[in-house]
Amino acid sequence: MSDESPWDMQQGPTQRVGDDELATRLAALRSMKGKKKKKPSQRRDKLFGPQAFQDLIGKTIEGYRFEAKVGQGGMGQVFRAKRESDGLTVAIKILPGQCSSDPALNEQLRQESRIVRELDHPMVVRTLAEFELEGSYCIVMEYLPDSVRTRLNQGPLPLADALAIVKAVGRALRDIAKRGVIHRDVKPDNLLLAADGSPRIADFGLATSEQEVEFTESGELVGTPAYIAPEQCRDGRHADHRSDLYALGCSLFEMLCGEKPFSGPSTVNYIEQHIRQPPPLAKLAALEIPQPVIECVARLMAKAPEDRYQSGVELATDLESHGRRGERRATGRSTTPATRLPAPAESEVSAAGPPESARTFLHGLTVAVVVAGVLGVVLLLQAC
Repeated sequence: MSDESPWDMQQGPTQRVGDDELATRLAALRSMKGKKKKKPSQRRDKLFGPQAFQDLIGKTIEGYRFEAKVGQGGMGQVFRAKRESDGLTVAIKILPGQCSSDPALNEQLRQESRIVRELDHPMVVRTLAEFELEGSYCIVMEYLPDSVRTRLNQGPLPLADALAIVKAVGRALRDIAKRGVIHRDVKPDNLLLAADGSPRIADFGLATSEQEVEFTESGELVGTPAYIAPEQCRDGRHADHRSDLYALGCSLFEMLCGEKPFSGPSTVNYIEQHIRQPPPLAKLAALEIPQPVIECVARLMAKAPEDRYQSGVELATDLESHGRRGERRATGRSTTPATRLPAPAESEVSAAGPPESARTFLHGLTVAVVVAGVLGVVLLLQAC
């Protein structure tokens, strides 16, 4: 596997671009290549290298015993720890000391904690506490070891599992949108799974309020390139709740297919494909994904926000109805249990007469009685 990051700005193949706005956007991104600027992966290595915070393992800080490092992202490292007061296993996200003096990064992490606390939603990974460690801001969260990404590492998800996850996440995104929050980084890595398989949305580090969207710098690319909506590609300030649904569509495609709908290797390549190329739905058809489900993916990944589902509940409702029809087509039989018909009313039985078997029995009995009567008469006459 290549160590190349999809954020790396590389010159892709020359293409004719008719959209002036897109051409300007891509030119701005490509111009970054000429600047002597460390790649994000290199900057992360410096901040979150192998030795960063490794001395925390085995120590108890603020009532939490650090057990292991379990993740790393653009906003810091994540450790598994145990709360000594009750033995609860938690996850702790730490903003490294090198970044603690950066007001924007501190505010971003604090905003993540604030948004999650205010949402207080059962489908969102909960924030349990916050504290500071040597100038580094730390968030204590509930710990969920499984995710859609870990499942995908083993291959595509079963159709029923993928649909169940997306329906639940769709409903949660509707609730989040009603609170005016946009996640802006929905992807398999941020869809954690509880013990019962139900999903939890994690990592609101890039989330913003629709009322605070001006906080996003003009022209800033916000999100993960493989899942970013076309309007987000043009300008992060253009994102709304339908951008999250687009990212969910990319995630659903990957759950069903085992690979992302679009490939890099660079951010420029991703942007061009999200804006200009239709999703490769033929790959899903080749895997015999039911056509109604493919249609749901197509609508989720529509280029124009107004052509997508307008809410996660609309998506969930559509998946429930189309999914059942698609499964019936795929299996050749109904997915609903057989229905027991009610017993006919007594009046109906009387009107229709006895069933065929009863009529046959009665006819036979009548013949036998008649024959027995005739024989009795004959015997009686002979006796006389």
